Amino acid sequence: VFEFSNGKWCVVDNENEETYVYGEAKFYQVITPITAFHKLHSMMKSLDETTDPSALYQLLYPFQLEAIVLAYCHTDISDRIRIKIENYLLNLRKIKPIISGDDLIEWGEKPNKNFERILKMIFHDQLDGKIKTKSDGYSRYQQLKNQDGD
Repeated sequence: VFEFSNGKWCVVDNENEETYVYGEAKFYQVITPITAFHKLHSMMKSLDETTDPSALYQLLYPFQLEAIVLAYCHTDISDRIRIKIENYLLNLRKIKPIISGDDLIEWGEKPNKNFERILKMIFHDQLDGKIKTKSDGYSRYQQLKNQDGD
């Protein structure tokens, strides 16, 4: 479906449930909560009761809160998955990393291609309950550095 309004074209791809706006020689994808929900809903098939909190966080974090709430309310998900989504909504999404980039720099790490990977791995371990203190984070950092040095 193509529509022209306010000097811009609106392109609706009903098959893929995506909407684009074309104007000023550029395409912009419009992500509505419903569009995001449909994408999330198709990805939720990868969730099961053994999904770690870090994997759940990684899946849900990019999505708008409204899309996640729609997924939570959808009737075709199991109660176990609903509990996991509830845990994300009430707890996981609010967790702040114990270890920051400043900590890594203080410990001698230089920003490079591994910097973000190390931060992400430490944060995922925190989400999974393996890291509870800054000292735990430092120990995990040392393990990762030793693995990288091998």
